[in-house]
Amino acid sequence: MSERTASLAPAPRYGLPIAFRHLVTGAMSPVQAMRETLAAGIGEGARLALFVAFVACLGLADPETRGLGAAAVANALDQETLAHGLLLLAAGAAIIGVALLAGYWTAAVAALALSGWGWSRPKLARMRSVVAVSAWISLLPTVAVKLVALAALPPGMIAADPPSLYSAIEAAMVVPYFAACLGAAFRLGVWRSLAVATLVNGAFYLLVIILYVVAPA
Repeated sequence: MSERTASLAPAPRYGLPIAFRHLVTGAMSPVQAMRETLAAGIGEGARLALFVAFVACLGLADPETRGLGAAAVANALDQETLAHGLLLLAAGAAIIGVALLAGYWTAAVAALALSGWGWSRPKLARMRSVVAVSAWISLLPTVAVKLVALAALPPGMIAADPPSLYSAIEAAMVVPYFAACLGAAFRLGVWRSLAVATLVNGAFYLLVIILYVVAPA
């Protein structure tokens, strides 16, 4: 194959090989990871898979979250009929799924609005790619910090219920990766990208606190 033919060959579609490589090396080169994603093309299913995997892995790394999951399963198995218990589990999973989907879309829409871009389907799709890829490449550093904190800090400082100072720090871990991917995808300046990423992250953490306060009522 000639160099010209090779240069015209389409980039491989975003799949497991690229995703795994981005998981391992993306935290060190987020701009390159974002550019490679856009060049390869990424579908909505892959975007959602990256985002859900990020949230799921953070949950599995947290003993409190694992305990809640185990309690939910135990409660389902304790029902009068297995069908009723499975229905409860399915309903809980559906609620979590809707919440994740809402967070994913809201982050993309909010970031697009704060970036100063007019709404359009291509731009919104690209912003969803930014949300998914930035979450995915920040997974290993975020989990590493979480595990170190779980081992070193008092339980009250790392509890997610109620939201603690550490919860805010953990949430902020994704900000530099989000900013880097945002800048690569939309050619924004460093400071503008950081400002948008920080505002979106802060708004979500504030929403978590509000929901925690309002939910018991």
